[in-house]
Amino acid sequence: LGHRFSDYNQIKISNIDQLNEAWEFRSGKIDSRNVVQASPIFIDNKIIVVDIYGGVYALNPENGEKIWKINLNPPVARRGMTSTPGKYPKIYVSSKNSVVELDAKNGKILKKFESGLSLLAPIIFNNKIFIATLKDGVKAYNLETTDLLWTFNIKRNNVKPRIWSGFSFDQETKSLFVVTSNPGGLY
Repeated sequence: LGHRFSDYNQIKISNIDQLNEAWEFRSGKIDSRNVVQASPIFIDNKIIVVDIYGGVYALNPENGEKIWKINLNPPVARRGMTSTPGKYPKIYVSSKNSVVELDAKNGKILKKFESGLSLLAPIIFNNKIFIATLKDGVKAYNLETTDLLWTFNIKRNNVKPRIWSGFSFDQETKSLFVVTSNPGGLY
């Protein structure tokens, strides 16, 4: 579940002005027409970031040094990634026409969910992975077997809106929320 905040309290309003840069990481991969829009995530004592050309990097949070890197087919994690902690921590990254499950320890590909193009971070709940695809609606897969469980296409009256700007899950109501974009203004 994407909370988009941390409950750590080391940095506070009272000490934020005392922060100094500890290190900087540069992938060397830039494109004047595109930018990375995925926030870094922290899993397995690593910071995970992506570059615009399909690189996924695990960085040491102490010094910014690269621990591992894997290249996937771009666009990669265009607007976010998801992870699961535990004894075998995993990272879920959208890549071209699928979502890829990576081993957080070494970056190796464990599974692929053949969903079609997704630009958003997938959502994981109760052994399912929910993927909002750009053009084919929302899909649910079994997290263990990668079997497709269901698809919900949001095409209505010859309007096929794209999903690229918002996807969230309410755990209390067990509801997925999808924000669509052009064409059609369907919400």
